[in-house]
Amino acid sequence: DSLINIPMPQNFTLYNLYNRFPAAFTALLSLFVALCSSMPMYIANGGFFLNGDYSSQYIPFFIETRRILENGICQWDWNCGYGANFIATYSYYTLFNPFSIIILLFQPQYTADAMYFVMLLKFAVGAYIAFYYLRLFVDKHLSTLGSLLYMYSSYIISIISYYNFMDAAVNSADVLMLSFV
Repeated sequence: DSLINIPMPQNFTLYNLYNRFPAAFTALLSLFVALCSSMPMYIANGGFFLNGDYSSQYIPFFIETRRILENGICQWDWNCGYGANFIATYSYYTLFNPFSIIILLFQPQYTADAMYFVMLLKFAVGAYIAFYYLRLFVDKHLSTLGSLLYMYSSYIISIISYYNFMDAAVNSADVLMLSFV
């Protein structure tokens, strides 16, 4: 007898999920692939951590943004170089990115881990959006395949260490779909 008793339909299978909700299935499949491909590195290193801009810019900017938002928004941040306009500087990195809101909910010591899980979420959301874009042209089977090929192309994998560049990859299908409206 378990504490959580969730009734599952008798005919619940992955095939039925794919037939009824192909975009959600594609997003979950993309999340699963991203998790399986990155989890060995996460376990071996005791956390997910990339060098370069990921560790030298994005993590400190998220920590500083959280500190400023907790203490009240100021016009000028003296902790950024010789000082910088807070809204102008941080709008590119953290303020106006919808995925950043999730990261800012975590304590500063968990920022790197939160960025890892949000990166996984970006793969799922990107596959979901790309599925709907490709669905304009082909059937759901090719849309699923195409969205996974898009999200795991060498271009996307090569920009993982640039946190904000992933947003362009996630939202590019949105922009393309708007051209058909």
